[in-house]
Amino acid sequence: MSHEAMQLVLVKQFADEADRMLTRETAFGDGQAVSMMQDAVELLIRAVALTRNIEVPPRATIDQMSDAIGKVATDEAGKVPHRTRIEDLNKARVAFKHSGIAPSRDDARRLMRYGIEFLEVAVPRFFDIEYRRISLSQSVRSPEIRLLLETAAFAASEGRHNDAMADVAEAVGLVERMLSQVLPLPSSPIRLSGADGKALDELLKYLAGLRNVSVAAMMQFDLRELIKFRMVAPRVMRSQAGQRQVVHNGPVQYTLEQAEGGLAFATSFALSVQARMS
Repeated sequence: MSHEAMQLVLVKQFADEADRMLTRETAFGDGQAVSMMQDAVELLIRAVALTRNIEVPPRATIDQMSDAIGKVATDEAGKVPHRTRIEDLNKARVAFKHSGIAPSRDDARRLMRYGIEFLEVAVPRFFDIEYRRISLSQSVRSPEIRLLLETAAFAASEGRHNDAMADVAEAVGLVERMLSQVLPLPSSPIRLSGADGKALDELLKYLAGLRNVSVAAMMQFDLRELIKFRMVAPRVMRSQAGQRQVVHNGPVQYTLEQAEGGLAFATSFALSVQARMS
């Protein structure tokens, strides 16, 4: 992966993490989300300066870097867009990080929207790629999981949403298999029938729930998101010969939104687990 691609992937990671912070609704989530989004914006502007060989000091502010980029621009299309909005985002970050003043929920949502809209304009302007096309899957180290995520993205782009969901479901299954190496699912060496068997099944389900909560806390992913994904996604199995079987609960035709949402979750899930198992 080129240095430029690495920078864009990191920008996307920052922005996605900011969005997750905002949805958690914790005491400081709004302020942390805005700060992380500002980091994404600043990193992108610094990457623009770097790729254009514009010298800026290591501790240059966003305004200083934007001014430097504007000086070498031949037209408006070469300048940093949404300067006023970026300034509002930066002021909110400074207020939170240096004075402990968190933005209101409405202000945080507005500032997050400013950040995303900036990235959606600036990324294609300076790097000739749509922001939504930046793939975090390039950061996944497992070749098998990364290939499934990349295949899913390609399938979604072609309108093959069911194929995309099957790919991301299989990728999530592989990540879950990695988690089983850390803390295996509870099982019983014996089989019981009748009331005893039912009681044993209930106990195993309870222990599996505790295990899932423990793993989510250890790996720092949102268990609710995994449960939501599993409620929508198909079940994917592989035969010993490697043939894939996709099982739906009923006739299903997935939408582009579901395919892209599933891909975003699977990638985030894989990266979260990877970071804490490395």
